[in-house]
Amino acid sequence: AERAVLMLYATPVRAGRYPVVLGNRAAGLLAHRAVGHLCQADGDRDHPAPLPLGTRLGPESLTVEDDPTVIGMRGTRSFDHEGLLPRKTTLVQNGVVVGHLHTRSSAAAAGAAPTGSAFGGGGDVPRARLSNTYLTAGKAAPSDLMDGIEAGVLIEDVVSASLDQHRVGLRAGFARMIRQGQPAEPVKGVTLADSILALLGQIDLVAGDFQWDGTASWCDRLGAGRAPVSTGAPHVRLIDVAVGEPA
Repeated sequence: AERAVLMLYATPVRAGRYPVVLGNRAAGLLAHRAVGHLCQADGDRDHPAPLPLGTRLGPESLTVEDDPTVIGMRGTRSFDHEGLLPRKTTLVQNGVVVGHLHTRSSAAAAGAAPTGSAFGGGGDVPRARLSNTYLTAGKAAPSDLMDGIEAGVLIEDVVSASLDQHRVGLRAGFARMIRQGQPAEPVKGVTLADSILALLGQIDLVAGDFQWDGTASWCDRLGAGRAPVSTGAPHVRLIDVAVGEPA
C-alpha cells in the first residue's frame, strides 16, 4: 500500500544508460527467464535450441541452478511426470553454461542423463520444465552495490519479464533512483531490454543476501501448460544498462 501511494507521485524515469541494482525478486525472475528458459533441452517454436554448453553468459560471480528438491517451495516435486526422481541441476557455473534440463527423450538425443525435469500440465506431453530456479549468493555486502553510484536505478519489484528469442526484458513494478549511493525518489516507466549476453554481461557484483520469492508464481510453456515455480536470488548490480520505456 505504501508503494502504491508513492507511485502516485512518481515521475517518469529519464531514459538513458545507468548502473542498475536489482532486488531479490527482480534478479530471481531474470535468472528464471533469461537463463532457465534457454537451458530447457527440448526446444519449441519460440526457443528451438538451448544455449550451447560452454557459452559464456556473464562474470565469474554468476551461478544459476534449478532444484526441484528444495523443501516447501512451489516448484518442489517428489517425482517428475516420467516417474523419475528430480535432482538439482547447475545450469550456469561461474558465468558459463554447464547444464540443461532434460526429459528421457531429450537426454537420449543429447547423450546425457535425464534430470527428472519432465512436467506436463493438463494432459500435455511432459516437457523439460523449470522448478525452483535461483541465482546463488555472492560475496558482496548489499551496501556495496550502491556505493559510488552518483545516479542509478534500484529495481525493487517487477511486474513482468519477457523473452523473445535471445532478447530479454524486465518491467519494474516499483523502482527508485539511486543518488550518491542511496535510494532516492520513486520513478515509473522503468524497463530493461537487451540481448541476454549484453544484459548478463553487465553484472559486476552479486550480494550475499539470498532470498526465495514467496509469491505464487507460474511458468507457461508452449505445448506444456502451466507449472508452479519458485525463484530466488540475492541483490545484483549491473554496471551500464539502457533504462526507459521501450520504443
